[in-house]
Amino acid sequence: MPQTFAEVAQARAVLLDQVERVALAIVALTLVVAGCGLLVSVAGGVVERSSRSRCCGCAARRHGPFPEW
Repeated sequence: MPQTFAEVAQARAVLLDQVERVALAIVALTLVVAGCGLLVSVAGGVVERSSRSRCCGCAARRHGPFPEW
């Protein structure tokens, strides 16, 4: 079936739009997975730090990084 240039351009535009949506979905999924990995890493560090200070007999730090806090 012969198509005009406008019909071919329309079909390519639809295909390009679909490819763009899939690429954006993949990027969004990658960012969500990376955020979850970062959250697990930070939570693990906090748990490890608190458990290490308990087992070593160290007092937990109750103030901020500056002495006036």
